[in-house]
Amino acid sequence: MQTYSSNLNLQALEDGTALPAIVTPPPGPQSRELSERLGKVEPPTSSVIPRGQTPVFWERTRGANIVDADGNVYVDLTAGFCVATAGHSNPRIVQAIAKQSEKMMHSQGGVNPNRNRVELAEKLSDRAPGNLSVSHIANTGAEAVETALKTARIFTGKHKIIAFQGGFHGKTTGALSVSSQNYYRAPFQNMLADTTHVPYAYPYRCPTHSDEDDCFFCDGGYLEHVLTMPDSGVADVAAII
Repeated sequence: MQTYSSNLNLQALEDGTALPAIVTPPPGPQSRELSERLGKVEPPTSSVIPRGQTPVFWERTRGANIVDADGNVYVDLTAGFCVATAGHSNPRIVQAIAKQSEKMMHSQGGVNPNRNRVELAEKLSDRAPGNLSVSHIANTGAEAVETALKTARIFTGKHKIIAFQGGFHGKTTGALSVSSQNYYRAPFQNMLADTTHVPYAYPYRCPTHSDEDDCFFCDGGYLEHVLTMPDSGVADVAAII
């Protein structure tokens, strides 16, 4: 049975609207134990554990809240890497999944599609702006990135991709090409497609720690240089991600 902070509003937690409540400094003993166990049975590129970090293990989620394995309660400002933008364990979504799973959990992609796929694609077409009328329904963010890179290269006839330092897009081969984390990229460098990583124009985290408002990196000047100057060493750009 999990122990929570005495200051925690349990009804608010049930509603997914609780304020943070820490009972033990994270990562707590349960997270550390689970981290040690997981590190023995997963490959080193699967998590941050091989880099000497101990992740906080989640136990349950609801609305805006996450409860970790040690009973700490957090407000998730990442929305589960944007997967839970409608809230974690949203009751309407849970009910819809349960209802569909009783009828059919799987059909064979493009070989044997299903009615839901048609209706979803039609709704996306109706709601998307401009002439965005065709959808590729993917399973993961990495798969969506792979599709975007393929589309950009086919449409433009070009090959080079510009990505930003600090960006993470997934661990499949194409998505890893545009991700910048060397600890994931290192074993596969010879397989990664042609990508140039540039600093992100973000004054709050200026790569040169400049206090100037017109920092060359943070006002987009460097990116403009890379794209327009013939001596930048970058050409044939299909997309920026």
